[in-house]
Amino acid sequence: MKKLILSLVLAVSLFSQIGYGCELESITGEKISDTVINNDAKAVLFFWTSWCPYCIKQIDYISKNQNIFDDRGIKVYFINSDDSKNVVQSIKDKYSLKFDMYLDDGCMSKKYKVYGIPTYIFLKQGEMIETEHGLDGDMLDEVFE
Repeated sequence: MKKLILSLVLAVSLFSQIGYGCELESITGEKISDTVINNDAKAVLFFWTSWCPYCIKQIDYISKNQNIFDDRGIKVYFINSDDSKNVVQSIKDKYSLKFDMYLDDGCMSKKYKVYGIPTYIFLKQGEMIETEHGLDGDMLDEVFE
C-alpha cells in the first residue's frame, strides 16, 4: 500500500511539474482549466505583459482587428504572468478588448514552453500546431487551414 501511495505522489508531482492540470484565473475571478481550453476547436493563447513594447503593439493590432477571430471561429485567451489584475484590467479597458484576460502563475507558460513574449500558441482541438511571436490576419488562415 505504501508503494502505491508513493507512486501516486510521484506521478502527481511529475505531472504538475510539466504543466498538466493548469488553471487560470481571469481578472474577474473566473477560473478556467487547460482542459476547457483544449476543448476549443480553434484557440490562440496570447502570452504578454504590460511592460513589453512588442506586446503592446500586438494588443493594439488585435484591438483594431478583433473581428478576424470571431469571423474564423477562433477563441482567444490573453494570458499575463507578470502584472496585477488592476494593470491587466487597465490595458483591457484602454484598448477596448472584448477577450477575457487571465493571470498565469507560470503553469501554462511552462506547459507550452513560453520563453519570450509576446508569444502566440495556436491550438486546434487541444493540439499545439504553431508558435509565433507576432500575428497578422493572413497568418490565422495559414495556421488553421
